Amino acid sequence: MSQVYAYIDENMKYDINVLTVSFTYSSDTSADDAIAQIDHMVSLADSDSSITFEAHEYDLYTMSPYNNSLVNTDE
Repeated sequence: MSQVYAYIDENMKYDINVLTVSFTYSSDTSADDAIAQIDHMVSLADSDSSITFEAHEYDLYTMSPYNNSLVNTDE
C-alpha cells in the first residue's frame, strides 16, 4: 500500500476529515456501473458498526482514451 498524503486544510468549513480513494476498473466499465458497484459495497457496510464514515460522494471519473464506447457522443 502506498503512503497517504495528509495535510490540514485551513479552508475547511466543517469539522470533518476527508479521505480520497481511487478505485480502478477495466476500460469497458461505465461511470454508472462503477458508481453502482461502490454504492453496493457501501450498503454492505451498513450493518458493520466498525465502519464509521458519514457519507460518500463521487467527484471525478477518469476514462481511458483507448475505449471510445464510453464517451457520450450526443453532445
